[in-house]
Amino acid sequence: NMMKAPMAFFDTTPIGRIMNRFTRDIEIIDMKIAESSLMVINLIFNVLSTIVMVCVAAPYLTAIFPVLMFAFYHLYKYYTQTVRGVKRLEGIGRSPMMALMGEVIGGLSVIRAYGMADSLR
Repeated sequence: NMMKAPMAFFDTTPIGRIMNRFTRDIEIIDMKIAESSLMVINLIFNVLSTIVMVCVAAPYLTAIFPVLMFAFYHLYKYYTQTVRGVKRLEGIGRSPMMALMGEVIGGLSVIRAYGMADSLR
């Protein structure tokens, strides 16, 4: 959690990495939360109706569901750990560009004073 990070974190972490973290989080919230919530609701109803139909059509398969749920849970945990690592590497890769943008915004008056604004387009 960035809000509870100690001041030493902000002293040692490049500003580009911090800006990248907030920019990426806001982008995810703005773009994907509504779509994802509708997909989750649809998926839950599809899974529940499929389980009910299987239990009605073949009651002996009901005993397999706990084993499948256990296996899917462990696959889910492995997948989320992998995705978290990939996103961390993506964030580290984007940080230099975000740091450059932060420095350019901070020095915008100097860039305009020397007439170098056209070279950054």
